[in-house]
Amino acid sequence: MPTQRTVEIPESVLISAQSLDDLEDWLAAHDPVFLGEVRRIRNEEDLAGKGKDIAEVLKRWPIE
Repeated sequence: MPTQRTVEIPESVLISAQSLDDLEDWLAAHDPVFLGEVRRIRNEEDLAGKGKDIAEVLKRWPIE
C-alpha cells in the first residue's frame, strides 16, 4: 500500500482551478519526486540522445 502524504494546497489554487486536471497539474509541478524523475529522464535519455521521437510515441497511442 502506498504511503499517504498530506499536501497543503493554497486557497488561491483551489479557487482558480477549473477542473481536476488543473489541480493535478499543480500537484505534479510541486511534487519533488515527480520533478526528480522528469530531471532524471531528461538527463539520462533526452540529453544522451536516447529519447524517443514523438512520431514513434504517437504510433503506439491512438491520439488524433
